[in-house]
Amino acid sequence: MNHMRINKPSPLSRKTLNLSTFFCLYIAQAIPMSFFSTAIQVLMRQADYSLSSIALLQLIKLPWILKFLWAPLVDRHCITLKDYKRCIITSEIVYALLILMVGLLDIQTDLYLIIGLVFLSLIASATQDIATDTLAVLSFGKSDKSLVNSMQSMGSFGGTLIGTGILLLVLQHYGWHVVIPCLCVFVLLAIIPLLKNKHTILCQHYRNFIGVTLLSGRFGLFNERDRHYDRYRRYRSCLRIIFPGRITGS
Repeated sequence: MNHMRINKPSPLSRKTLNLSTFFCLYIAQAIPMSFFSTAIQVLMRQADYSLSSIALLQLIKLPWILKFLWAPLVDRHCITLKDYKRCIITSEIVYALLILMVGLLDIQTDLYLIIGLVFLSLIASATQDIATDTLAVLSFGKSDKSLVNSMQSMGSFGGTLIGTGILLLVLQHYGWHVVIPCLCVFVLLAIIPLLKNKHTILCQHYRNFIGVTLLSGRFGLFNERDRHYDRYRRYRSCLRIIFPGRITGS
């Protein structure tokens, strides 16, 4: 009998696939946020809004500044790999739908409604970032943390380059109602690697903790050590948000 030979990906290819997955998630956050924060300012200036009004536009970034307020809530409800993926995918879909709604409006007549929708979209984006950062920390060992940080930096700066540079040129030639739906499609496409990636696994020590936690929760056996570890996870989650790229321990 002939047996089918299944080629398992090498550790190097698995690592490359995982890093590419996180790069897509990080750049999907950065491009729309960079584009909106720049393009709306340009359009407001062209419409002769005052500089004080344009300066207040930076308040749309408040969700990213204040996301530590709901980061513990996300961290508390995301335990397994499936939980993190569900949170990321749900946040990305909400993010994309809000971007699409922005694209259906007229920047000349619906400016304040657009700003409100962008603000809500950045709440979804910040929530995605919380889950993505935590999943990245829990999915890689200490030796690979620097690679994940590199993906985060590449996604952030690459998204800023595209959102504040290239897309402004595209906006000038093709208009608001073409660029925004394309942003929506891009955000949805960015979660495909996460959906297709079957090789993302949590670190061994965290998998062991999950097993103990689920077993203890089933029989009501949570002890003081479990509660201290839960506080520890929430504390590190806040630190990763306040000091991105610096908190690399698991």
